[in-house]
Amino acid sequence: MAFRTRCPSCATLFSAPDDMLGNRIKCPRCKTFFTAREEEPGPSVAEGTFAPPGGPLPSEQPPPGAGPTAAPPPPKRDGAPQFYCKVCNTGFTEDDILDGIAIRRFDDVYCRKHFQINFPDECEQHPGTKAVTECGRCGTPLCANCVVELQDERLCSRCKRKVLRELRGVEAPGEAFDYGDRPGLPWEHPGKGFMERLVGTIREVLFSPGYAFQKMHVRGGYGKPLLYGFLLIAAGSFLGSVWTLVIMGAGAGIFSGPSFGETAMPMGALVMLYFFQSMVAGLVGPFIQAAIYHVCLLIVKGARRDFECTYRVIVYASGSTAVFNLIPIVGPFIVFIWGIVATIIGFSRAHGISGGKAALAYFLPWIVCGGGTVLLLVIVFAAAAR
Repeated sequence: MAFRTRCPSCATLFSAPDDMLGNRIKCPRCKTFFTAREEEPGPSVAEGTFAPPGGPLPSEQPPPGAGPTAAPPPPKRDGAPQFYCKVCNTGFTEDDILDGIAIRRFDDVYCRKHFQINFPDECEQHPGTKAVTECGRCGTPLCANCVVELQDERLCSRCKRKVLRELRGVEAPGEAFDYGDRPGLPWEHPGKGFMERLVGTIREVLFSPGYAFQKMHVRGGYGKPLLYGFLLIAAGSFLGSVWTLVIMGAGAGIFSGPSFGETAMPMGALVMLYFFQSMVAGLVGPFIQAAIYHVCLLIVKGARRDFECTYRVIVYASGSTAVFNLIPIVGPFIVFIWGIVATIIGFSRAHGISGGKAALAYFLPWIVCGGGTVLLLVIVFAAAAR
């Protein structure tokens, strides 16, 4: 049996075998890959023929030299277009992008045809990243992060899930949840040891932040990132505070005497205070930061994904850079600078926006606070001058 499907790029109607329903197939006319969906039956089109809306059937094509025919209109989609192809100005919705009919490349959107024409060497799942191969089943260009080797085939993640279904006859583990075809950071990979996952994630975020946040899962629950942030941010904050306490104490001599000075807190009380403060910073701090920065991303129109994505960027950037608190004196300065860089890159790669827009969202709270402080000082001095 066969079903009829329509190419979303050139609107050609043709027949395909039933086992291809829901799979990615290539249009015989424009060579564009798309997900096959069954077309509602129409009385005027015979099954197994190409019939673009407004165009003649193949048997009715005009003879050579008879003059060009009108281009077929684009397929109709439910809902008003939210995005437009930068080349042909075809309108698309968010669902079109999720379905792979259109591709978002940073701040621009392209139909699949013009993306392949303008960026033939780029990965379709990670626009802006050079493709090294293509899926052996659907032909989708893939970068090194997207390639999955299964049964001597190089596959994209979608085809991998289909192959696993074919092999097992059931849903593959974890398939019910879509991670956006990102392989994920080592911390979220099952089957690896604790230290291997921890050290691997720290190394990738610190020394390859673009690569790390390009592959980071943008959703999947708060449990794993929460544990990662709690362990590293709390530990880093506590050790940094202890280093500061020890250095200040050694310099000022505030720990002399049985009570470490008449006006100073006892050493044990200070350590306990810093310990609880670090626990709160590890648990609550990332949520507060993520809430502030997600609002800033919304203001600059850079929040392409939900709050969880922003939270994950904050946790993995802050947690990984917190290890520099182990270094006395200069450690907090390294944490500060490296944290800014990693977070901005994380916003850019995870939300799919430009680096400038990500930087603007990051520094927006600083700009607001700085402007508010200057305004307050101006008001105070103006009132004092009267």
